[in-house]
Amino acid sequence: MTPTTNTGSDLKVPQFAEGYRTGGKPKASDYEPVVCALLIRTMREYEAMVSTKDGFPDPLVRGEWAKMCWQRACNLVNERYQLTSRMSSLIGKRGSHIRSEVLGIVRSQVVSFYGFNLNATAKANDHNRILSAKLLSGSAFHHKDIDAKAGYAQSQIISELIQLAWFNNGEQSAGIIYSNLFDPISLETLALIFTLIEFCLKEWSTGKRTLGTLFEKTIKASHEVHRVDLKKWNDLNVQVTRNIRSKLYARARRNSGIVDEKAPAARLTGEAEERARDELAGRTGETDSERSDEE
Repeated sequence: MTPTTNTGSDLKVPQFAEGYRTGGKPKASDYEPVVCALLIRTMREYEAMVSTKDGFPDPLVRGEWAKMCWQRACNLVNERYQLTSRMSSLIGKRGSHIRSEVLGIVRSQVVSFYGFNLNATAKANDHNRILSAKLLSGSAFHHKDIDAKAGYAQSQIISELIQLAWFNNGEQSAGIIYSNLFDPISLETLALIFTLIEFCLKEWSTGKRTLGTLFEKTIKASHEVHRVDLKKWNDLNVQVTRNIRSKLYARARRNSGIVDEKAPAARLTGEAEERARDELAGRTGETDSERSDEE
């Protein structure tokens, strides 16, 4: 059985895998091995795009990203296959997949990091309800100092979530494979994290956690607010905020277990270091006219 498409006669038509039967949920393994491998590669890059470019892309954007990622996957192995509408839809659904995956991580970390109480007691419920309101007020949750609302976007939980979501599989981590998208950590990645943390905190608003469903149409307004706020923050001092985001990437990369090439060993050690210290003693280094005692 062969998918139909009108994307060009110079491209190979993807074939379904031997023994494929219609009726099941579409998946990459429905296709012949080469196409399956290309789809998996495409899906992974697409997820990285959603994670770093826009957590909730519009349908038109999803289609363009699917085409772009598919073309790059084909070019990487010098293959030329058509991208059918069925395959494009399959790729586009990876957006909800990565959001759900990150949401699961956020839910777990929110409990342990902020100190929510899972006990079903009145005292625990009161604690949780008050804590949820405090963290949500003015988006205090992502500040380094929650009480003072200082250290915008610098809460330790941000770094932890980046590590767990995109840098937790060594060299196979999305943040390593697609370092061009994650270095530095983008404002869009932060916006997605903020949106999901806020969503999880609202699940505790009554004092007892009530798991919600992450509907795109209801969450996009919150996401857009965080995008706007992060852009304003970034524009206050582009270089400093970039440095903060670069450090987030460097920390996640280091914690993923990736060891970069070591810097050359220092040669100014021991006696050479002592001589250099003696030579510099008493100098200001501000002019070229300072001469040693021997001159």
